[in-house]
Amino acid sequence: MKFCSIRYNWRICIARQLIAFRIFRGMSQAEPSKKPGVTPLQVSQDERNEYGGVSMEKVKQVLKALDMNVFIVPHEQEKMSG
Repeated sequence: MKFCSIRYNWRICIARQLIAFRIFRGMSQAEPSKKPGVTPLQVSQDERNEYGGVSMEKVKQVLKALDMNVFIVPHEQEKMSG
């Protein structure tokens, strides 16, 4: 499994994972918006901006809508796995 490097911009890393996972699951941008707190327009704008400037609460809402979890792995683990 490839991890995002701590040296990389974490927001872009998370944003790209959210977009990729939605596409992988075969979901349109409208599907996550069926969950509370997420609208189709917000999904479109947030993805276009790679979730730049969104709050962590917004990221948590999108994660929940995608039925997805995020794990934070210590830097030492990254060295061991990759």
